[in-house]
Amino acid sequence: MGWFNPYGLDVIILIMIPNVVFAVKNKDGFVNVWSNKTVEILEQVGRFGCFGTMIINIPGTVKGFSSEELFTAYLIVNSVLTLVYCLIWIIFFRRSCLFRALALSILPSVIFLFCGIVSRSVLLTTAALIFAPTHILISYKYIWVDNKYAR
Repeated sequence: MGWFNPYGLDVIILIMIPNVVFAVKNKDGFVNVWSNKTVEILEQVGRFGCFGTMIINIPGTVKGFSSEELFTAYLIVNSVLTLVYCLIWIIFFRRSCLFRALALSILPSVIFLFCGIVSRSVLLTTAALIFAPTHILISYKYIWVDNKYAR
C-alpha cells in the first residue's frame, strides 16, 4: 500500500460535495446553539485526522489490506455507504429532522471507522474513534436544541 490512497480521496470528495452545495445555498448555515468547546475541538481533530489519513498513508501506521477480498469489500462498502450518504442529502436537502442529522453524522463515521479497520490504519481508526461520537453528539444536540426544527 503506497502513501497515497486515491480511493480515500474519492470518498472524501464525494461526501464533501453535498456539504459544499449546502453551505453555498445556505449562507447562514449551521448555527451551533449547543456550545461545548471540548467536544467541538475533538470533533475537528477527528474530522481532519480522518480526512488526512483517508488520503495519505503515513508509513509505519498502516499495514494495508490482509487480502484481495478485503480490499474488494472496502471498495464495495465505501461505494454503497457513500451513495446512501449522498442520497440522504438529496432526499432531505430542504428538510431538517432527526433522521437526517443522525444519518449524515453516522454514515461518515462508519465509513471512516470501517476504512481504518480494514486497511489496518492505526491513525485513521483512532481519528474515527474521536470523530464519530463527537460528530454524532453535535448533530443530535443541534437538531434538538435549536427550536426552529420540528421534533
